[in-house]
Amino acid sequence: WQVRPDSLSQWSHCPLAPVFVLHQDLVGLRPLSPGFARLQLRPQLGDLPDLHVVSHTPRGAIEFRSHRDGASHHVEVTIPRECGAELVLPAGAPCALPVLPAGGDAGLARYRMPGGVSRFDVPVRVP
Repeated sequence: WQVRPDSLSQWSHCPLAPVFVLHQDLVGLRPLSPGFARLQLRPQLGDLPDLHVVSHTPRGAIEFRSHRDGASHHVEVTIPRECGAELVLPAGAPCALPVLPAGGDAGLARYRMPGGVSRFDVPVRVP
């Protein structure tokens, strides 16, 4: 596949689909309100060794980094201070963030993420 600058080959659905999968499915980034005033992060990293993704939103950049170390992914996320955020992890995964009320998803736990930098672990396999 040869990309010609400023041509339709750069805007085909084929090269864009992996970008959507990366941001919305692997990182699990979804807006909960218009303009990303509130967002949800539900990482599903499988056995990826490392991942670094920057998502640009109207409120600023969201930076997601993960590094696999044995049975866990060590994750660091930077969220604009103006955003409200919730993290969704498998129930039973240890997390020091404040717990949110259950959202009706069996087997999942929700946590409040402050603006700025948050660090947490995501298990490679559900406990």
